[in-house]
Formats: sequence, structure tokens, C-alpha cells
Amino acid sequence: MDQFEIVNAVLSICLDAGVRDAVVSPGSRNAPLMIALKRNFPEFRVYSVVDERSAAYKAIGISDVSGRPVVLICTSGTAAANYLPAVCEAFHRAVPLIVITADRPARLVTARDGQTIFQEHLFGRHVDAYFGLDPETNTENILQLLDALSSTLSVASRPVHINLHLDEPLYQWRVKYPWPADKRMPKRNSGHTFETDELNGSLKPMVVIGQSKPGKLPADLLRKLVEKGFLVVSGGLSNLPPEYCVGHFNQLAVHELPQPDLVITVGGEITHKPLKQYLKRIDKLKHLHVEKTLYPPDTFGKGVRLIHAEAEDYLLWLTAQPAEVGIEFVQLWLQYDQSAEDVQFRTQEREIANYYLPLAMAAFEQQVLLALGNSAVVRKFLNVPKRFHRNLYGNRGTAGIDGTLSAAVGMALATELPVWCLIGDLSFFYDVNALWQVPYPENLTIFVFNDHRGSIFQMIEGPKDFPEIFELQSTPHPFNCEHIARHFGLKYARIEEKLDAHTISKHQGGLVEIML
Repeated sequence: MDQFEIVNAVLSICLDAGVRDAVVSPGSRNAPLMIALKRNFPEFRVYSVVDERSAAYKAIGISDVSGRPVVLICTSGTAAANYLPAVCEAFHRAVPLIVITADRPARLVTARDGQTIFQEHLFGRHVDAYFGLDPETNTENILQLLDALSSTLSVASRPVHINLHLDEPLYQWRVKYPWPADKRMPKRNSGHTFETDELNGSLKPMVVIGQSKPGKLPADLLRKLVEKGFLVVSGGLSNLPPEYCVGHFNQLAVHELPQPDLVITVGGEITHKPLKQYLKRIDKLKHLHVEKTLYPPDTFGKGVRLIHAEAEDYLLWLTAQPAEVGIEFVQLWLQYDQSAEDVQFRTQEREIANYYLPLAMAAFEQQVLLALGNSAVVRKFLNVPKRFHRNLYGNRGTAGIDGTLSAAVGMALATELPVWCLIGDLSFFYDVNALWQVPYPENLTIFVFNDHRGSIFQMIEGPKDFPEIFELQSTPHPFNCEHIARHFGLKYARIEEKLDAHTISKHQGGLVEIML
């Protein structure tokens, strides 16, 4: 097979895996991939993004909203290295990215050829699979690799890396031949069976739901869990129906509540740090984690038993088991949670009452998708009453500040619904290249909380005891966003008073800077 046939085969396999979106960054070594996309694959929506780091986070945002894998394509050299932060995020958050990095011929990798680095296995353990494709390899081996790629993409829920060695001439074209029908994707088998001893005779089981996409766990399923005596607790950004879960852990007088003897975790990261600290302090707590992963997370330091399954399959199985637990445990926690929400709604700190709560209420009423920035923003938003916690997204896989704005742009590209990005000033300035998008999505509104520093270091314990490092950590600055909005042609508004529904509605589709 020549390299153009291999390119067509790879993209055909991606198409069979359900991919419909490709994010491409400019270059010459990846020209065969771009030519094939445009001439042979009209099924793909192709987005051009110059900055590879931003491109990869935009792909995450597209996948978050579409629910499908997204292809990333770049040229050789450091272009591929710029994908690493987002690949790490996608791996830890189980986002299916198909990362295709164009590479020089293998013989040139150590020849000091231009734009050449060691690209093989570039992302290490942060991908579920790696495929190195070289047209100089014999046809039989290439076909075996393509067959393995086809099988891998059929079940992939995390990043897969394809490094494709391409030689000159690059600017040629081959007509696409269909990938053989017998190699098309098998259906996922959901016929799991589980052992009843996994519950370990628990009388007070708690199910903690980490970050999950909206609609991932149906309300009827959660209702059945609660009725069976399983206490359901939101770990933050879980998008759970509020009537069936505890969502205000920070405000609960937990010392007055009965402790769980078993915790079952599903979903991604638990954002509520006090919840994690509470569970770590419980002696002899048994921990089950439900996820298709190679690395079971021992989040509470108690040891963990992995249930290698889809969360919905396992929770559905739980609801069908004979009831052996008492409902009083669940009722007591839910009563405390309702009291906490009532108090929380009446007594909010100024910043939450003036900004976060009005934004959350308006977003709830308008069916907005909310992309939450990390550090201070997500922590403060979680103090908003849980009834407004709907359609929440965020980069909680690695919880870094990079890529929040880019992921929000990707979300807006993938939907016609309004997308609001709530982001801190440092995160915004760090990722400002995200605004370099043509065409720019008009359904995106950016709310920047600007207190001219990284305020997270005023919220956590420790930094105040070492004032000599305050500037190094919080990086105070004099900048505002007006000049950036003007540069990218965005509507701009500066807010110094309390937000209300009218003000929020008036500034849709632009950049709103909230001065704290």
C-alpha cells in the first residue's frame, strides 16, 4: 500500500467508528490527510485551528457535546507535542480523541531534518493505544495494523494515537476505496454479569457520582437506586436530577449523619474536595469503582476494587438486587441536604449572590450549556443551589487552567444551543488563542471574572502563611479584556454591579468582564 492508500484507509476506519468531526492544524507534512478529507470524505465537518494546543481542547469540547470521537490532525515536530496537555485531559476524563500526527520518514528522525522530533509513543501512558504506520513497512503488516486500529476504535473511549510517516511527494491524491465490510465496527456488548458479594454486606451504601455528561445517568435509574436504599451523592459537575441526590456536601453537618460503610464511585473526578476529605477519614470504608479503565483510582486511600463495566449497566444491576439495606440512612441525608439548600439560597456570600447565582438561574431557564473554568470559578459555582446544576461541563480530568476557553469554543462549534463560558482572568489570558477561530461561533458568551490575580490562593489553606511567595503564586496583573475583545471583533461589556437577567440577556454573544 502506498501512503495515500493508507491515509484513505485510516480515515475510512475513523468514519466507521462514528467520527464526523475533524480538527486540523495547518502544515505541509499532513497535506495528504487534508487533501483526502476534502476530496474523499464529505461526511466530515472540518475545522481549521492554527494553535495545536487550542485545537486539541476544541476537539474535547466538540466531543463533549456531540458524544462522538473527534479526529485531530497536525503536521510533524513540535506541532504534535502541543497536543499533550489536552491528550492528558482527554485520557483522565475518558474523551475519545483520535490523534493523527504526521511524521517525517523514519530514516530522517535522527538526521536533523526540519520539524522532526521523536514522535513515536509521544503521549506515553496517556493514550489507550498507539499505532505507528509507515508505508515502507510491508503490505501484510500494514493491513494487520489497520485491522487492529479498526478493532481498537470500535471500543475506544480514551485517546488513540496514530503516528503516520509520510514521504514526499505529499501533494498527490488517491480515490477512496471502501474499507472492507467485514472489518466494520462490532456493536458493544452490554450483557454484563456481576457478583452479589461485591456489595460486601453493606447496610449503608453511598454512590458518589463524579463528573458526568448531562443525561448520562437517567433520572428513573437514580430514583430506583434511592428507593433501594442507595444514597446518591453528587461529586460536582455530575449533572444529576436534584431530587435524587445529595448536592450540598459543603454545607452539611456531616458529624451528625450516619457514616457510609461502602462507597461506590462512578464517573470522573470528584470536584467536591470536602467530600473526598470526609470519605478519607472513615475507618474501614470499602470502595468499589465502576469504569472501563486500566487504572482504578484509590481516591480515598482505602484500597479499591475495580468493576470493569459501564456505569449505567452496573447501577441498573444494583436496582435489580434484593433490598438488604435500610431506607432511613438515605432519608436522613436527604433531609439534611434539603435544609442545607434552603439555608444556602438565603445566605450567599456577595460574589456568589451577585454573579454566580444570577448566571446559574438564567442559564437554567434558557437551557444554556455551561463551561466552567477551574480553580476559583468551579469551586464558587458549586455553592450555587443544586437545583440550578444542569448542563455543566469542565476540564476536570486534570483540573488545570489551560484549555477552558478552547473547550468552550469547541462546544459552541458543535451545537446551536447557547454556550456560556465562566472563566477566571488568568485562565482567560492563558488561553486567549482560543478566540482565533474563523468563523467564530456566535452562540458563545464569555463571562470573565477579573480580580487581577489568581484568587484560588486566597481560598485554600497554606499560601497565607508564606506571604513572600504571594506574587509568584497569584501573579497580580493590571490587564483587562477590552482590548482583546476589540482585537477579535467581539462585543464587550464591563460589569461592576450585581448581574440581573436583563443585563445577562443584553450581552449575549460577546465578552462580559465582571470586575471583582
